[in-house]
Amino acid sequence: PPKSQTYLTVKLSPSLGSLVNQSVDQDERFNLEPGLGYAGGVGLMYLINSHLGGQMGIRYAHYQSSLTLDHLDPHGGFDPHLEQVNYHTRFWFVEMPIGAAYKITLARRLNALLGAGISPGVRLFESFTSSAVNSNSRSRQTGVISDSQWIDGLTRFNLGFYSELSIMWQLRQNTAFMIGVDFHHVFRRNHPGMGK
Repeated sequence: PPKSQTYLTVKLSPSLGSLVNQSVDQDERFNLEPGLGYAGGVGLMYLINSHLGGQMGIRYAHYQSSLTLDHLDPHGGFDPHLEQVNYHTRFWFVEMPIGAAYKITLARRLNALLGAGISPGVRLFESFTSSAVNSNSRSRQTGVISDSQWIDGLTRFNLGFYSELSIMWQLRQNTAFMIGVDFHHVFRRNHPGMGK
């Protein structure tokens, strides 16, 4: 029978990130768009045979996501005359992905790797920008939203799910370098008292 294998892996990849906001999802005026980021880390992969196994590691990741709105509604008799509103967020995380792995041999030292699992993480930094088109002047203005409550309502600790496709180059018997693409789905969680 095939022998088990243990690999130390170093991984770099672009990352398509998406945030989920339950209250926004239920409001048809808003649209959440994923953004392209990047990630890198080290990990261990254990294969129980020549194909199937599990993996875990630690990684540093940067995600982006945009919230778009057709126009800002008038409030208290004041109409800001803003449309095509864009609220762009950036997040930096340290994560510990844990999941399953499936290796496909392509050549003597070259393999393809499919993976999926959970990815608990802690948010280190965040930033946001906003812009909109003035419906009167048709010019785009920046800094139209100064309220960061949408970010402030996020807990520092989050749970996500990931899937990945990587090309693995075996450097030594138990060491491999990987480059690929992955998709992370990070769930938005609120601090108590912040609502949904």
